[in-house]
Amino acid sequence: MRIKSQIILSMVAAAALIGLVGGVAIFTQIAATKSLGLTEATNVARELADTIVFKSSDGTPSLLERPEALKQFMEHQHRRLHRDFLVLDNNKTILAHAADEEHQVGDKFGHDPATK
Repeated sequence: MRIKSQIILSMVAAAALIGLVGGVAIFTQIAATKSLGLTEATNVARELADTIVFKSSDGTPSLLERPEALKQFMEHQHRRLHRDFLVLDNNKTILAHAADEEHQVGDKFGHDPATK
């Protein structure tokens, strides 16, 4: 009887250990996915921001200074990358957008969970 109990206890402990390792692996994957998604979004935003504010040496105004050109650029990026884009100023006022959701230029953007 003692050996039988030890075998059962060993099997239960092994199953619990397998479940624990699986749970840790799932948690780690979720955390890594969130981190990588945020990193990718940050990189895309930085590249677009650099493009939007770039002033060439020939005196051409930046896209930020030309609202219609900025709108066309954002719509092109939206079609090309299949991502939603909003250009905001420091006060979170929408300057341009290309998104499936309806936004109006000049409205305040209040959907940022980091600021609530």
